[in-house]
Amino acid sequence: MEKFQGGMWWDSNLRVDVCPIPRSSPYLLRACFSASLSCVRGRLEEGDEAVVQHVLRRASPESLAKQVHTFADKIHSGEEGAVVLYISGEILVTPEGPALCLPSAQPAPTNVLLSSLVNALAAVPTLVLLLDAVAVRVDEAASQSARSNPHAHILPPLLHPNMAAVGGASTERLQVVGSRCSAFSAELAREILHGVTMQQLHQRTNQQLTAALRTNASSPSPPVTLFSNLSQDWLF
Repeated sequence: MEKFQGGMWWDSNLRVDVCPIPRSSPYLLRACFSASLSCVRGRLEEGDEAVVQHVLRRASPESLAKQVHTFADKIHSGEEGAVVLYISGEILVTPEGPALCLPSAQPAPTNVLLSSLVNALAAVPTLVLLLDAVAVRVDEAASQSARSNPHAHILPPLLHPNMAAVGGASTERLQVVGSRCSAFSAELAREILHGVTMQQLHQRTNQQLTAALRTNASSPSPPVTLFSNLSQDWLF
């Protein structure tokens, strides 16, 4: 059973810090990043969307940075609209901030700070960061606060008021449908594209996950923790 307590929605599977964020326009720019990376740019008009998609498999730090900067260069700062940056993968909480762990030929995985991706998109009019953390680890040199509560440190700092971040952490197995994503993040992205308030986003996402759990009782979905640091009144 859900209830609203001091700025947070709570239920048995989800926790979301509810703060408002700005209103998006019909013009939508989307970028999706994971170990498999894709950039999607399109205009939404009366339900129609023209999309050009670029996919990069087995992203390296160099190719990831190049792809993000190439995408950012296509966006004019004077345009109205929003960029949605979707990141899926294992997150390592380091002293410098959360980092995405990329596959590597080296014994240790390669880490890319999430703040570097946010910084690359600093000039976009509006940025929404969706983080699907399928695993969370903590560097030994991280702060005591990060070691005691790593999930609270998976979101990078934002650069201006028109940036917002929503992060989900779970141990759910990823689905291989397009870009890798969990059922949680797929439902989250679907609801945002439909256009919902933050409260509706939480309620509808939870309803869909609960319905999926009922239809697949033999493989119960693990709990999901949903974090956000939203700062303005915004209808997705």
